[in-house]
Amino acid sequence: EQFDVRTVENGKVALDLLPEFIPDLIISDVMMPVLDGIQFCRKVKNTIETSHIPLILLSAKTDIETQISGLETGADDYIEKPFKPNLLLAKINSLLLNRQKLIAQFRNTPADITLTNQLSRRDNDFMQKVNELIKNHLSDSEFSIEILSDKLNMSRATFYRKFSDLTGIKPADYIRRYRLKTAYDLFMNTGKTTQEVCELVGFQSISHFRKSFKDEFGLTPGNIQKA
Repeated sequence: EQFDVRTVENGKVALDLLPEFIPDLIISDVMMPVLDGIQFCRKVKNTIETSHIPLILLSAKTDIETQISGLETGADDYIEKPFKPNLLLAKINSLLLNRQKLIAQFRNTPADITLTNQLSRRDNDFMQKVNELIKNHLSDSEFSIEILSDKLNMSRATFYRKFSDLTGIKPADYIRRYRLKTAYDLFMNTGKTTQEVCELVGFQSISHFRKSFKDEFGLTPGNIQKA
């Protein structure tokens, strides 16, 4: 009752639905026709557009091999049938809360976030590639979401949706914050001038840079330099 639930009859139909409906969480039976839960989970977790979605497997199979197989495909939890509804609800709420905490960390950390222990391997690799590309094009004021997504071999729309769903941040905001966090570090660790740092982090206007810096950190570049 607490959630907007979409129900389909097997993993194949679910995969066909995913491009138009990206859920916050997936609950899948293991025993299904056409495409079973293990195969379905593997496809979800190996597809970059959906790899971040928490997935719970349900099964009457209680043997250890089946559970291990499910978890090895990337399932976030495995529940044996029969189960009590309040157990399933507790698992759902726990996974959704962990997602919220992860998104909060992305929002609160200005740049270069690599949360290895909280991201799946595929999502961690994705974020590392994003950060590396931003870092390598930091001084390029023309570097954009279009260029970033192209270098990741993703369409702009696919990249935008994936990044926003994973981090809770718009890609343009993330790039801006990455530039500003780098600027902050340069002020703290080098003797570079505001003009030099402004150019190094890809801002065309020094006045815009100063305003953006103060909006982000509550301090002007001059305040940092004096400290």
